[in-house]
Amino acid sequence: MFYEAIYQPQNEDALSDKAKEFIGRLIAVQDGGQAKTSHGKSQVVYIASPNIGIIPNTDLENITSIPNTKWTVLSKLNSQN
Repeated sequence: MFYEAIYQPQNEDALSDKAKEFIGRLIAVQDGGQAKTSHGKSQVVYIASPNIGIIPNTDLENITSIPNTKWTVLSKLNSQN
């Protein structure tokens, strides 16, 4: 599935400089599955395009399913920055 969402990380301390560029912006994301947290629980994660790493769902706002064509355009737009 393809989605768009606003990137609002809860903790910016460990982010790469590239990831910091996308804070507050609409980004293209795909299903990433589930990742284990440090507490032994699972968390839903997404993969951003351009790749800035695996993003927990708690760092995304307004996650909306979009068609692949719109996702591709958004991904290319974000890759230019």
